[in-house]
Amino acid sequence: MAIATTVATALAVAAVFFASQAEEQRIVAEEQRRLATARELATAAAANLDLDPERSLLLALEAVKTTYSTDEPVLLETEEVLRQAIEADRIAISIPQSGMLAYSPDDAMLAVGGQTGRLWAAAGFDSLVHVYEAGGDPHKDGYSRLYSLDNQTGKVAETAFNPDGSLLASASYDGTVRLWDMDSGEELLTLTDQPLPVTGVDFSPDGGRLLTARTDGIVSEYILAIEDLMALAQSQLSRGFAKKECQTYLHLPVCPST
Repeated sequence: MAIATTVATALAVAAVFFASQAEEQRIVAEEQRRLATARELATAAAANLDLDPERSLLLALEAVKTTYSTDEPVLLETEEVLRQAIEADRIAISIPQSGMLAYSPDDAMLAVGGQTGRLWAAAGFDSLVHVYEAGGDPHKDGYSRLYSLDNQTGKVAETAFNPDGSLLASASYDGTVRLWDMDSGEELLTLTDQPLPVTGVDFSPDGGRLLTARTDGIVSEYILAIEDLMALAQSQLSRGFAKKECQTYLHLPVCPST
C-alpha cells in the first residue's frame, strides 16, 4: 500500500510538473506569435506608406496594439512605423532665426546641454554626447563621466533632459534626434531624420512632448508617450479595415467587430 501511494504521489507531481511546463511553452509560443504578427504588420505598414497612407496608418496602429494590448513592450520598429504613418504627430511652424528652445522661461536651456539633479550632459563636436555625474560641489569636486553616447554620424548640437532625468534627447547636425535611457546609457529611439541639421531640442514640462529646431527655422513638436501617439493615430482614421485587408494582412476571414 505504501509503495502504491508513493508511486501515485510521484505520478501526480510529475503530472503537475509537465502541465506547468506545457503551460509555460504555450505562453512563450503565444508571445512569439504576437511578436511575429507585430513585425509582419509593421512591414506591411511601411510598404503602404506611399501607396495608401490610411491603410498604412491602420496597419501601424494594429502592429502597436498587438503587443500593447497584452501589456508587452511595444516593439521599436512598430512605434517608428506608426510615427511615419502619422503625419500629424509633428506640428511644424516656421520661426525665423530660432535659437535655443524652451517651453517656458522656467525651462530655459543651457547652451551646451541640460542639467537635472546631479547629472550633466555635454554636446560634443566629436559626434558624442558625454554624460557626467557632479560631485558635491562641481567647482571643487569636478565631474565623473558616466557615459559617452555614440550613435550619430554628425556633430551633436544640443542635449536636453526630460523633467525626471530618466531620458536624454540629443540633436545633431546629421539631422537626427535621439532619445537615450539614463539608467543604461542605451539609445531608445530615433525620432526623426530631418533633411537639415537639428540644432535645438527641449522637453515639455510634463515630458510628454519634444520640441526640436532646424537650421532653417522650422520648429517641430513630437509626441513621446505611446498612448498619446495611439490616440492621435486613431483620431486621424476615417475608416476601418476592409474585408479584403483583413484577409490579406490580418489573416482573418472577416474583420473583427469593433
